[in-house]
Amino acid sequence: MSLKKDIEKSKFLVFLLDEDHHIDEVVEVTKSLKNKDSKICYVCLSRTFDDVCGDFEKKGMDLKRFYFIDVLSSHYGKKKNEKNCLFLDSPTNIQEIKRTILTVLKEKKCNTLILDTISAMLVYHDARNIEQFTNDILLEEQNKEKIIYMAFKHNLCTLPHENEMLINDLNMFADKMIDISLKKASK
Repeated sequence: MSLKKDIEKSKFLVFLLDEDHHIDEVVEVTKSLKNKDSKICYVCLSRTFDDVCGDFEKKGMDLKRFYFIDVLSSHYGKKKNEKNCLFLDSPTNIQEIKRTILTVLKEKKCNTLILDTISAMLVYHDARNIEQFTNDILLEEQNKEKIIYMAFKHNLCTLPHENEMLINDLNMFADKMIDISLKKASK
């Protein structure tokens, strides 16, 4: 099945990415979203807002559809919120991240949520906390068109068994898990 059809038929998708080609794979998935008018809440968990926007602009992405939540820039100093981005104080406060996502989805009328990359949360949280976070998001946002998690197939920042456990946990929730690093679908 094609990537567009996989995305069309599923509500909650998990994409396994290769860290070396991460941005190309994220762009490919995002461009495959059927509704080009949909608003996207994009949560920056592994890269800063500035880095993501710079790469998206280079790839010809229309940033007007996006509203960003940046959890990393706080490491580099306090940033003021921008018209299309909220900057959180810390990636360690998983409840604040969840509350902010739910607020942005509602207030900005986003119908698609992309978390890039959920694997990065393993630096601050264990797989069980991320599983609960995912469950909470799914229960609160049952009416969203798409919920997409990006995960590194092999996360170099965490222990291999932690990343594997997270991927297995997410697979329980997902309508479909797609290993885009190999262009191979599972489930």
